[in-house]
Amino acid sequence: FNLKTGNHIEFRTGMVNFSVVGRDISLKERELYYEWDLINQERKHIANEFNNTFMINGIEANIGGKISIDIQKVGFDKSQVLNHIDLSNKKTMFFGDKCKFGEIDYPLYNVCDISHEVSEWEDCFNIIKNI
Repeated sequence: FNLKTGNHIEFRTGMVNFSVVGRDISLKERELYYEWDLINQERKHIANEFNNTFMINGIEANIGGKISIDIQKVGFDKSQVLNHIDLSNKKTMFFGDKCKFGEIDYPLYNVCDISHEVSEWEDCFNIIKNI
C-alpha cells in the first residue's frame, strides 16, 4: 500500500494514536488501507515489533480502528473503566469489533461477564433485541 500522507501521530488523553497511512486520508482510502491491512497485517507486525522493543518499559501497542495503532502504558486500556463502576451484584456486557489478542477491545472483551464480537451496530441491536 503506497499511500502514506499527512499527520501520522495524534495525542489523545492517556495515549498516542499512530496511523501508518496518516490521519488525513479520505474515507475511501481508509477502507482501501483497511482491506489491504487485513491481508498484509502491517499494523500487527508494527505493534508486535513495538511491544518486543518497548513493553519492558511499561508501554504497549494495540491495533485500533481501521488505520491505527494505539500506544499507552500497560494496563491503561479499555478495561480500566471497570475500576470506576460499582459492579456489586451486576454483570458486565461488552460489544466490540477489535476483540482478538493484540487488538484494542481485547482487554475489556476478555474480562466482562458477557462479551460479543460484532462488526456493525446492527449486530449489537439484534443481540440486545433477543435478550
